[in-house]
Amino acid sequence: MPILLLGRVDITGNLVITESIRVAEDEAVISAHVEDFVQADRNAWAADFDTEDHHAAIEHAYDTYVCDGDGNGPDLIDTTTGRRIPAGATAR
Repeated sequence: MPILLLGRVDITGNLVITESIRVAEDEAVISAHVEDFVQADRNAWAADFDTEDHHAAIEHAYDTYVCDGDGNGPDLIDTTTGRRIPAGATAR
């Protein structure tokens, strides 16, 4: 079952993950979660990852949406675990 990560992009450009939900592989279920979340915050961000666990989903989110290769991009902040992955770091 996919992991749906929900969060927002903060004022400095960091991707802040605020929720992690294991969801059924059903596009309607995922869309319902995302729509409710996005309506509450215009800076909302959401993505689902077909991974085994939250940690792997965070790694994929960092690699896909944050890592820019030169170390000058934003950070990924996972408020569900207290983990921060700085720009240019290796997520693993």
